[in-house]
Amino acid sequence: MPDTTPPTVTAPSVALLKGRYSFAAPVRISWTGSDHGLGVVGYILEQNRDEGGWDTVDSTSTASSLVRELPRTVGYRFRVQAIDGAGLTSTWATSREYFVDLFDQSSKTSYAGNWATTKNTAAYVGGSARRTTKAGASATFTFKGIQAALIAPCTSTGGSAKVYVDNVYRGTVSLHGATSWRAIPWVSATLSNGTHHVRLVVTKGTFTLDGWLVLR
Repeated sequence: MPDTTPPTVTAPSVALLKGRYSFAAPVRISWTGSDHGLGVVGYILEQNRDEGGWDTVDSTSTASSLVRELPRTVGYRFRVQAIDGAGLTSTWATSREYFVDLFDQSSKTSYAGNWATTKNTAAYVGGSARRTTKAGASATFTFKGIQAALIAPCTSTGGSAKVYVDNVYRGTVSLHGATSWRAIPWVSATLSNGTHHVRLVVTKGTFTLDGWLVLR
């Protein structure tokens, strides 16, 4: 009996990833497809930038996710279409609009304890960073959106800090490793859309805070 039922697919979602900030934020675009006949054999992913036209991102993928970099302050929507083994296509499933914002160490971050300012226009996103070697020193970042990511240099002397999101302990972040400027060593889980707080409490070593990324 021929397959006459088209596949279905969910609207894409976007999430920040660990990695490195290089004038754009690494993200993963994910969706889920299903088909009760011959199965899904591929997807077409398109993007819409700042309410412009739709452009093809990938038309050959069999995976249900794709890693890309999104520039800041530009609105992006994504839509995906599934194709099954019979050549049938789903209706397009379209995401909401996503934005990535960049904040330097002085924007929306309050500090407690002994933090010093260090300057390096080539290395830091805002030309300067905050640094401490005092255990117990803290930094609190307040943002509006669904996800936050820390930008900080990783070095052989990099320290670590406990992370609290909305006053709930979420583990530790370590800046110890091979030297990497503008690294993204920590990313929050996806949160409800609204105002949130990330608090870092330094536990050991030299901790340098360069900036933050926010997905909204």
